[in-house]
Amino acid sequence: MNDPVLSPSRNAVRLVGRLLPLVMVAANGCVDGSSPTDVTHVDEPVQHTTIHGTAALSSIDDALARIIPALNDAAAVAPLRAALLELRMLLASDGAADGMATEATARRAVHAYGRSTTGQDAELDAIRLALDAAARSQRSDGPTR
Repeated sequence: MNDPVLSPSRNAVRLVGRLLPLVMVAANGCVDGSSPTDVTHVDEPVQHTTIHGTAALSSIDDALARIIPALNDAAAVAPLRAALLELRMLLASDGAADGMATEATARRAVHAYGRSTTGQDAELDAIRLALDAAARSQRSDGPTR
């Protein structure tokens, strides 16, 4: 049996599969182009950001900016928005330990929203895919440089 919380639709997977390389190229285009011999300070955020983390932040930002405002039920979307905002802050600050629990909270909020409304499966699938990216970033721990 398919669990709607854990399995996004094929259309959503295809869409993210097409958009993710573009997001990664755009994110890589924003990387500092200084030479490898330049001194990099340890406290710079780039030092701790992973490729998966950058993609996860972009996905969560996109969900917050475009998908959440498109959802119909404002009362039911409030806990989902709050969970995504908390996850976004943890990803940005490299809070890996708390990120897993927050990602699980966001998944429960997506599931609860899906139970309370109908006709927004594609939007919820896109949010699930953003959460998948966040989960991948929590599992990866290598720096980008």
